[in-house]
Amino acid sequence: MDSLFLTHYPITKAKLEEILSLVKRGENVTSLWMPHSARTDFAIELAAKDHQNIKFFILDLSLSPEYLQKKYDELKPKIMDWISKGNQATLILDNFNLDNVDWLKYIFSLRHEITVGKLTFLILAFESEFHSRHTQKTDMSLIYHNVIQVPYFTKAEAFAWLEGKTNKKEKVWEFCGGIVGLLINYLRSINNPGQFKYTLEHVWGRFSERERHILKSIATTGKVPTYTLELKYMKEHNLIDKNNQIIGSWIKEVVGDSAEVTINQTPNGLEWDGISLEELFTDKEKEVFKNILVEGNLSRYAVADILWGKQAVDKYSDWAIDQLFSRLRKKLESVGIGGDKIQTLKGKGFKIDKINFI
Repeated sequence: MDSLFLTHYPITKAKLEEILSLVKRGENVTSLWMPHSARTDFAIELAAKDHQNIKFFILDLSLSPEYLQKKYDELKPKIMDWISKGNQATLILDNFNLDNVDWLKYIFSLRHEITVGKLTFLILAFESEFHSRHTQKTDMSLIYHNVIQVPYFTKAEAFAWLEGKTNKKEKVWEFCGGIVGLLINYLRSINNPGQFKYTLEHVWGRFSERERHILKSIATTGKVPTYTLELKYMKEHNLIDKNNQIIGSWIKEVVGDSAEVTINQTPNGLEWDGISLEELFTDKEKEVFKNILVEGNLSRYAVADILWGKQAVDKYSDWAIDQLFSRLRKKLESVGIGGDKIQTLKGKGFKIDKINFI
């Protein structure tokens, strides 16, 4: 087992050396990460450490255009001065994505003024943002060269990092899996569970919509959506195992039976966590679902009034009402909302449980 540089780097020694060996040869590198893998911490540590004649500089591409320009203007003379002394510079492009490529002008400016081989680029990107849109520009070749995944920890790697930090390594692993950010914050928040709940919400929010859909579906229904690309790299990053099971029970706190769900009424209709529910239901199913969301519970007679109106007495059918709620539960499960969020009140009606409607 390689020692882990977690006091300095949030990745294994082997992965660090793989990246550094390419940079030292004057190669550009694109590293692909998952949420809360301590990507930015890694960049900061690289820039702070001595690497002989190589120095790392950080440009955060998530900055607004004004601040990005300001940061670039600060970095450029420092990079030029370092290279003028016979050294090699590597510019770390943190928070990289292809949705806004205004930052390309800075790259072209540097490449135009600096001798080839003296300046390299290390891109730090989320897997989801890297794959979301590929550009056809030939001048973007540096992005698709030397692509390296930086996965979450395996169990052995997590145990190596936890050594000396806790005597409950198995318990921590069972909950956090190998997600670096969860491991770090779990230990920090042992005496402050409320703070860790915020961490879980933040981790969940950083996954893409398609990644969240896969995780929700597996956690609540055991079914794997047909998102081949996302499922493939989520397995490669040690988030989902070979049996299509999510590694770590943390997911249950986010989308499991104990997790609260918030459904929003937006101008475009009902939405949950960015997923539209409008096309999920028939008109009558939608009307019943909206009513139970608003009221919190519905009697069987109230459901009958919605379904059959003035003919509710003549057409009343417990079987038809039960079938409707069976369909509602299955449809909710298909998008990752537990069907048990709608509970049956025996002989009376139905109620929602742990669903907030805004």
